[in-house]
Amino acid sequence: MSSHNEQTQRQYLEHASCGGIEPQITALDAARELKERTLPSKRNQALYALLETWGLPEGLQALAETYNEYYADLANYLEVPEGKPVLPGSTIITYYQALTGGGVENTQMRLIGIWKQLGYRVVVMLEEEPDKEVAKQLGAPIYLIPTATATHYAERAAALERILDETGACAIVYHKWLCRVFLWDLLLLKAHGLSVICHTHGAYSHSIHNGDLLFSHLAPVYSLCDALVALSAADRFFWSHFNDHVYETLNPTALELEDMKPSVNPKAHNILWLARFSPEKGTENALLIFKKVLERVPDATLDLVGTAASSHYQQSIEQLVRSLEIADRVNMPGWINDPENYYRNANVFLLTSSDEGFALTLAESRYYGIPCVMFDLPNLTLKGERLGIE
Repeated sequence: MSSHNEQTQRQYLEHASCGGIEPQITALDAARELKERTLPSKRNQALYALLETWGLPEGLQALAETYNEYYADLANYLEVPEGKPVLPGSTIITYYQALTGGGVENTQMRLIGIWKQLGYRVVVMLEEEPDKEVAKQLGAPIYLIPTATATHYAERAAALERILDETGACAIVYHKWLCRVFLWDLLLLKAHGLSVICHTHGAYSHSIHNGDLLFSHLAPVYSLCDALVALSAADRFFWSHFNDHVYETLNPTALELEDMKPSVNPKAHNILWLARFSPEKGTENALLIFKKVLERVPDATLDLVGTAASSHYQQSIEQLVRSLEIADRVNMPGWINDPENYYRNANVFLLTSSDEGFALTLAESRYYGIPCVMFDLPNLTLKGERLGIE
């Protein structure tokens, strides 16, 4: 065994003996010891001993492989340093997996402009290469990182560290609020001294509604963030049980109310659906509903505006259109940077999400004076009395 490895093991022995676990040859062995044999009161100390001994990429890789996305038993006992104030002139990272035309992406693009006006430098971090035209509109440097998976987390950690070194960022706005490797990202970001602000873009009940166990494991991670951003009073109240710094806001839009001119649509019986193609947005339901509409209104048309994050799901939607035999009545233009013409050509806006945090398209449809047909989503701020939908 090399002298370096012997020194590493001696260092780990000194740290881990305080944390209640025995030194191991590999980081993966140490992570398993942490999960299976370490007392809850010793887990925080043992985790930092592990990361100090093996370093962030290897140590976090071992933890991600061991815990995967079920890390509440660890997160509940962790302590992280508080972030420093984020002052104008400093650099902010804004992170989401992609820019494919959804509400989160549009919100992120609006926020970039606001932050730059306030004097911040902004860096965009994505998992997928954006469209060239979209990249131009951002007006900010773009960095790509590997997809958020536990099995290859070391690659993501190394890329994230390079971005932090190159940008000198002091804070990150984490828009991917349901990320399954959030804890491992947060530990790395905190090790580099960043403030971590998580922007929750959906209802707190989203994961519960979909029967996803992730909910119970994310809540303790949210408690470690420097701040949470919520989009409704209900969400703010719920998350305040886990974090003392929860702020309710409205997602920014490009709509100027003083310039509002309700649409006078020359095209009859046209339905607009606009969102990211995904199960939670109800893309399939929109097509099934439209099929029913055609039985009563044969000349109806549907503008299905948006794209899917994965080619597989995109193909499944296109196949459903064909199987329902409605291809000649459905227009699928993809992601549109400025959907104004689609709103102005619509008679009805269709919102088929099973849950939403804010529903920016709901605000947009009201701006253009288009009636909206939607499921009852009582948590939405815009659904309140005299706030848009009653």
